Amino acid sequence: MNKEAITRETQIIDLLLDGQPVTIIKEGKFWVAEKPIQGITADLVSAVAKNIALRFRI
Repeated sequence: MNKEAITRETQIIDLLLDGQPVTIIKEGKFWVAEKPIQGITADLVSAVAKNIALRFRI
């Protein structure tokens, strides 16, 4: 859902998971959800963020 291209400098990524908008932010080396969302675990957010990071080499 990001309007800009995802690069190494990207610190915030907007996603749509299970029909719910989720914003993940980079904290150091890790990506975390900006706020907890019912039905979406931190492990799922972490797994999705890792895949995005690998795909876009960020």
